[in-house]
Formats: sequence, C-alpha cells, structure tokens
Amino acid sequence: MLGFLWLVVLIDASGLAPRLGNLVLFVASISILPAVCAAIQYWIGRDSRVVINRVLESINVWCTVLVLLALIIISVTTWSQGELSFWQKNALWVAQATLELHLALVVAVLGFTYARPTLLKHIETAVLRYSPSSVQTVAFAYAFAVGFIALFRIAPGNGHFNALFDIFSAPIPGGFPNPLQIAIAALFAILSIMIGASLLIAERQLDERTPGTLLRIRKLALPLTIVGTAFLCFDFSLSAEPFHYMTNVGPALHLMNGGTLMVDTFSQYGPGPVLITYLAFQLGQPSFAVANIAIQFCNILFYILLLIALWHSTPHKLAALWLGLIALTFWLSGWAYNGGWSYADGNVNGAPSVLGARYLPLMLMVVALAIGAQNSRHSVLTFLASFLAAFWSAEAVAGVLALHCGFLTLINWRDRNYRRLVVDLALACLPVAIALMAMTLGIFLTSGKLPAFAIYLGYFASYNPVALFWSKPFEGLFWGWIPFLLAVVVAAGISWLAVIGGRQKGFLYCSDHCLRRCLPAALLTALMSAYFVGRSVDFVILIAFLPLTLLVIPPFLWLANAAASRDRVAMSLLTIPLIALLWMSIFSLLILFRVGSSYSLIVHECRDHGRCTPAALGRGLSEKLRHELALEPEKGVWALNPYDRSVVVDANRLMARFADSNEVTILLGASDYGYHMLSELALMYAGKWHTWPRSFAFSDELVPRLLESILAAPINLRSGNIVILRRNEAEELGSLEAGVLKKILSNGYLCSLEGPSDEVVAYRFYRHDDPLHSSNDCTGLLYKKRSAVASPGKPDEILRDLPTLIRNIQDAAAMLPDGAIDLATLRRANVHVPKLFVRGFRMVTPPWAEASVTKFEKFITLDLFGIDPTACTVMLVEASRIPGVARIATTGASVDERSAPLTDEQAAQACLLNTGFIRLIQDTRP
Repeated sequence: MLGFLWLVVLIDASGLAPRLGNLVLFVASISILPAVCAAIQYWIGRDSRVVINRVLESINVWCTVLVLLALIIISVTTWSQGELSFWQKNALWVAQATLELHLALVVAVLGFTYARPTLLKHIETAVLRYSPSSVQTVAFAYAFAVGFIALFRIAPGNGHFNALFDIFSAPIPGGFPNPLQIAIAALFAILSIMIGASLLIAERQLDERTPGTLLRIRKLALPLTIVGTAFLCFDFSLSAEPFHYMTNVGPALHLMNGGTLMVDTFSQYGPGPVLITYLAFQLGQPSFAVANIAIQFCNILFYILLLIALWHSTPHKLAALWLGLIALTFWLSGWAYNGGWSYADGNVNGAPSVLGARYLPLMLMVVALAIGAQNSRHSVLTFLASFLAAFWSAEAVAGVLALHCGFLTLINWRDRNYRRLVVDLALACLPVAIALMAMTLGIFLTSGKLPAFAIYLGYFASYNPVALFWSKPFEGLFWGWIPFLLAVVVAAGISWLAVIGGRQKGFLYCSDHCLRRCLPAALLTALMSAYFVGRSVDFVILIAFLPLTLLVIPPFLWLANAAASRDRVAMSLLTIPLIALLWMSIFSLLILFRVGSSYSLIVHECRDHGRCTPAALGRGLSEKLRHELALEPEKGVWALNPYDRSVVVDANRLMARFADSNEVTILLGASDYGYHMLSELALMYAGKWHTWPRSFAFSDELVPRLLESILAAPINLRSGNIVILRRNEAEELGSLEAGVLKKILSNGYLCSLEGPSDEVVAYRFYRHDDPLHSSNDCTGLLYKKRSAVASPGKPDEILRDLPTLIRNIQDAAAMLPDGAIDLATLRRANVHVPKLFVRGFRMVTPPWAEASVTKFEKFITLDLFGIDPTACTVMLVEASRIPGVARIATTGASVDERSAPLTDEQAAQACLLNTGFIRLIQDTRP
C-alpha cells in the first residue's frame, strides 16, 4: 500500500497528462512494485531475530493502517458534507503526510541502530508486547476491508453512501427489492455458504479416513460441474448490442461475399473472433442472434477453463468448484447491475469484447501452465495456446507471450539458469512464428496477396490507453479496483520472493506452485485489468474479476481450513471474506434471478416462459431468430431503437422493390447514436452485401490506410444499378460513405425513384459514357454539385440556443432521474430541447455529433462532442458565462474541470488538448 502511494505521489508530482499518468502508474504497480516489495520483505524477513527488522515491519504496517483510517475519515466527511472538493483537496495531502511520517520513522530507526542501540532494543520489546505479527495482520486486514467499503466510490450526496449499499434500497417506494425479497435472498445466500463449508469439512474428513472415496468423488465432480456450467450459463435472451457486434458481424459477412481476411477484411478485435462469427453464419442465417451464440460459446469455454485452473490451484477442490460457481453468478450479475436498479439491464454477452472472444487464448495458457509437470517449461497445451493466439488477435499474442515468457523468466532466474532462459524464450515464441507464417502462406495461396498486418495494427492508434478517441482517464473517485491491484501485487511479490530466495533449502516460496499457478493468474488479472486502465468506467473492472478468483479463492479456502482447526487469528480474519461472500451472494440472487432479469437462463426460461424441455428451449431460440430477421419491434436496451429500425426497414423495402440482384449500393450513414453502421444492418437483413470492399463503416474509417484502399477500389456499378441513399446525406454520411458517394457522382448520375421515405431515397445509377435512359420510375436527378461532407456546427448557432437548453434543463431538474438522460426522458419532464440539438429521436451536438445529459444528485452534466477545434476557445469562454454553469472542462476527467466563468487564457490552455469535446456541469442547488 505504501509503495503504491509513493507511486501516486511521484506521478502526480511529475505533471504527466492524466491518461499517460494512469498508464505509468499501472505498469509500475504490476512490475516494479512487486519486485521492490519482495526485495524489502526478503531483506527484513531473512532473519526475524534482528531487532531492526521487527521494528521496520511494524512501522510499515501501522503507517499503512494510519493512512487507510485517514482516507476513511476523509471519505465519510466528504459524503456527509456533500462536497466533492473536500476529497479532492485533502486525500492526496493526507497520503503525502503519511509517507513523510513513514520516511521519518524509518530514518530514525536506522539512525538508532548506530547511535542508540539500547533504545532500539526497548522499542523492539514494546513492539513484541503490544504489536505482535498477529495483531498487525488483523489490524491491516480490517482497516483495508473498511477502507474498501468507504472508498469504493466517493459519492457525496448519495443517500446510501455508495453503490455497495444502493442494492438494498428500491429506487421507488414499494419497488424492487423490498425487505421480504432481500430477506429471502439472504437466506439462500447463507445456505450457499453453508454448502461450501460443508464441502470443505467433508473433504477434510474424507481425506483423513477414505482418500480413495474422495478421489473418486473428485473425478466425478469436475466433469459434472463443467457440463452444468455449460447448460446453466447459456443465455437464451441472445441479447446483442448491434454496434459492438457489427465489429465482428460486418467482416464475417464480407468474408461470405468474397472478402479476404487480413487483406481487405479487418476487425479491431482480430481475425479470430471474425472467423468464429463466420463459422456460426455457416450454420445459421446471419443475424445478431447467431453471432451471440458464437460469442457465448467462447465465454462458456472461458468459464470451463477457469474452473479447471481453479481445480488445480488448491487441495480443497470440491469447495473451490462451488465457490467458482458463486463467482460466475456474481460475474453475470455485476454486468447486469452496471448503472443501478434503474439501469439494471446489462448483459455480459451483449458485447463480444468482454471475455471469451478476447481472452480465451490467454485463459488456455493459464491452464496449460497450471497443469504442467513440475519441471516442464513447454507442453502441447502451451504450444496450442500460442498458436491459437496468433490467429486470434495481436492483443492475444501479446497476452500469451507475457504469460508464458513471464513464467519462464522467473522460473529460470530462480534456478539461476540464464542460458536455458534464452532457449526457453525462443521456444515460447516459436508457435507464434509458425502460426503467422502459416496464416501468411494460406492467405497468399488463396488470394495471391500478402496479409496487410500494418493496416490491422493501425487500429491500435485509436484503441490504446492514451488515445483521446477511446480512453477515459481515471477521475480519482472510484477505488473499487484496489483489491484487484493488491491481489496482483501480492501474488507477483510472492513469485519474486521465490526468485530472490532461489532454491535454498527450506525457503517457503521455492516450490513451483506460486510460479505455475499464482504468477500466471496474477498476470492474467493484470492484463484483463488493463481495459479499465485505458477506459476507466467503473463497472468494466469486472472484466478482470474471474481471473481474480484464481488469486482469492485458494487462500480463502486455506484460511477457512485453518479456522476449522481452531486457529484464532484465522478465525478473526475469516470474518472479512465471509461477509464479502454473503454480500456477493445476496447481490447475485437479487439481480440474476429477479423477474424481468436482463438474462434468460434455463431457470428463467422454465419459470417465466414455461420452456422446460429441450424441444421447448429450441423453439424459443427459433422464435427469437425469426423475430429478429423479421425486424419486428423489440424492447430492451440491446434492441434497435425505433428510429434506426425505421431507417433499416425503409431501406430494405426499397431494396426488395428495386434491387433484384446483389448489385446494390447502400449509403445510410449514422445511427440514432451517431454510429456509422446502418448500411451494414440493412444489407445483413436483406441477405446482400456491399459492392465496395468494406466491412463496417465505423471501424473502417479508423485506419487511414484502410479507408484509402477502399476508396481507391474501382467502381463496379453499371448503368441501371440501384443506389440507396440517406435523404440528408450531407449531414448523415461519414468520411467513408461520403467518399464513396463522391466517387459515384464523379462517374455518373443518380436518377431518383418513386417510393422514398422521410429518411431514405432510392436512385438508379447511369454512367457518364452511357446515355441517360428514360425510365418510368425516374423522377429526378441528384447532381454532382451536392456536397456529402458534413461540417461542424457553427459556434454562433450553438451558443445562440445553448442558454435556452441549459435553462430548460435546470427548470425541470427536480423531475429528472439520476443517471443518463435521453431525449425521450427530457421530453417527459417537459424540457423543451431546441431543434438545433435534435435529430430523429436523439440529442446531438450540431449538426450530427453525439450529445449526452447525465444527472447525479444536484449536478447535471451536458457533454457536447464534435466541437470545431478552431472555435474551442470562444465556445469555452461564452459557454462558461451561461447562468447555471458551475464548472466546465474539455475532457471527462474531474481533474480537468475548471470553475466558471473562464478567462481567455484559461480557455486557451484547456483547448490545447484538442479533444473536440466540451463538458458543462450545472449546479441545480438553490
């Protein structure tokens, strides 16, 4: 803890930009910090009889307890006062003061070693009497536990303190959950804990009396748990968020229609998930429902591998499997409850980038290392994991190499075998090299072209922890990720102790166990936590929860086993994980199994829909697929909203009427939320695809070289071909589709056809070198002079209507709910939104960029995107002077917020970040 605080203070003093500072802190915390802590611990612990060692250890522990207690007090005071500024002003100062005290005490003790050895002996006597190791351990554990609760989320004004307590309070009186429902969930939670305890006790007794019977039970328990997990975790709701899924669906459809993977067909998730989706489309009609089944297949494989790794991580295997199942239910529930009861509609399968489709090769590598023989460095499974990763994604390659090479490096350093380390590292990289060569050869033989790895890697210019496009810096308010970091540092630190201690006889940490099981699990937890580091949205830390269980469940069972043996310290410490397990179980039961859950597991299907047999479940899946393909209206956060659905339905109607063949060009532009994906949606449901070598407009536009190659492709349109275009193409089309339209118009004319809708128009294309044929269905021309490039909203227009928007929102503040607020919610609260900020069914920053409104207690945040960088300073100065605007920023980080109004100099400095983003925070308190 103290080492982490030193890193925080040093990085803050360095003046690094927030995003870069977050990245440096993360990398240093998982690499330098464990090694340094292990070295210090080894030096202190190698002879516990030395007086100074005992004293220094006591100073470290009690200074850690002191800083935790101080931060707890600041957090509670911040909540009671309702002023976030109290936390921002005092938290870092308290940490710095504690570190200075710690440094002073260490220097004093070191000085006493030479100047006052007698006094140091008296200090040691006092430490042994009043602060033995058992007392220090219990004090730190309870201080950390209370600190986690108090610091989980700094939320001044939250009536229930923070989100840990929100789950026990219904959002509306008489709503869900009521006290009876909470009591029932608590009873079932207690029962689940008792089952786990019974399994632990039974294993102990069987191991002592009839070990053969225990072995047979264990052999049966693992496969039964795996089969049960596969069935019980499948979600029949098939929830799929179209925007994220299209990243795999678009390239898979491109492959089905003549594209070549890694030549003209790309996804930022890598070729592996695209191939998985492609194979799924060979078995079922292309749709989000079928793609969701493919992603669930990957997720369930991840769950199975996790249980296998957990099985090999502890001698208490039956209890570990039971706790693993509890962890899986919490994982599913945590994703559902990503915004409180009012927004408890999340789903872990709703996006393909959360688990299996991203991290499956990494989990396979963890299992390969965990089940390896004691002296083995490589195996068939490690080869398979690395080989698979090369076909999966660049992220997977980096991950499996980090896991395998990290293990090889530390185990060879422990053995002081540096020559073998070089050979082992080369062998670890060999499967990746073989797979890449095989991929290159296969692509060349099938297409005559080499894979464009540089284009694929171009996605990482947009998706990385310091990219303004994707990243979201840490605001210093959510600290629920601290247990993840602590577990990683402790596990990595133990591994480093094994390295430093070498193979000296009797050294506790010399065994392969920590290097084969703890270290890979810690590295996987760190790698999966990296998503949160780059995009610090509270709930995404759950991505790393499952590998965290590999670090938490084995020591918890060890502690429980010690407590069962009447160890008083273990019994004292066991209270903390038991309370955490009880809370997690109650939370999971309330979220996952409630009526109206965002999941539809087998339990829900049987209870809520009467589908209790395999045949009935199959009919339910078929009906879900038919419902989607018919483009029937759906409810739920994952469904297409009415506006986007109407655009797609209109486009499909025109295609059915005019386009007899697949030779149709469709340019529909942005969705209601500003994502360029409607063209791909319409073509998928029509059973057609683009006449241009494109996969998904949104992601294709992110890589300049890919965009250039698409627009450089020759026009394949013939006179008479159909072009379906968004009516307001100048504002709706992105750079890719605008470029396509420009190229079409440079080579021919578009003749408009009958039957357009308010949003979509159909045209016939005629080349310049062909005479314009008369046609009964032609009603007009779209001339080349029409522009298809949208320009940012004019600052004077935005500033003209912005005060009206802010005033209207403030007047209705009492009627607005906490959380994200869409246009429909504003209108229900009688908020008049000026037409300039409305397009379809959503709010925009003129002309079409995203705009969002969020309320938290008495504060309302208005975020404007797509702001012209050349007008940023003027916009900031004028917007900061609007009545009601309390703070303003050009990033989403609270550290960048400035009190309104701004001077010209302050505005110019804030605009140096060039984010194209403005955040206006309104204080609605009287």
